[in-house]
Amino acid sequence: MKTFTRSLAVISFALVLALGTPIAQAAMVTLFVDIPTYTERGKDIVIARCTSLAKISGHPLPDGLEVWEVEVVKVLKGEVGKGNLRVVSLYPLEPSKTYLLYSLGGSAHGSEFLAIPELSVVELPPEFDLAELKGKTVNEQVDTMMASRRDQVRREIERLERERNLLEKAAKNQKLPEGDSQATTASDSKPEPELDGDSQ
Repeated sequence: MKTFTRSLAVISFALVLALGTPIAQAAMVTLFVDIPTYTERGKDIVIARCTSLAKISGHPLPDGLEVWEVEVVKVLKGEVGKGNLRVVSLYPLEPSKTYLLYSLGGSAHGSEFLAIPELSVVELPPEFDLAELKGKTVNEQVDTMMASRRDQVRREIERLERERNLLEKAAKNQKLPEGDSQATTASDSKPEPELDGDSQ
């Protein structure tokens, strides 16, 4: 196994998948480091459209893991073919959306594709054109897709920030109901205590 000499900030641990089978299966979860490491380590890298959440029978998956049905439309790396694919993922997918999907290998619950590491599920914007990937290396294709998603996330953050600012402005300008306002005024206007003759 090739040893990476890069300075890696990697956390890995075993996720034991209680799948009702006699052999426990495990998947390594690692932090994203950079695109060259990402593509070199990846066993399978594909672009796929999510079709549905898979119906699972038998033992349930551990919390956080779900099984999805997807349709592979482009293979960047690996032996996964185009067409239907079952994916086990730590990250939520949404039917009809298209994703960059990544796996280090392994199998669980009838799936040969475990989307477990960071950035193993990257949503692609609706306007993203796969023609942009033509003639590019795997690294360049991944970089193009991640940059497109990054820009989409930035726009969404800016939209949410504008909405948050407006909501905070609305909260500051909120007026008390008339009854509450009168009650507050009455309680605040307490009469001054009278002084008796001895205190003068």
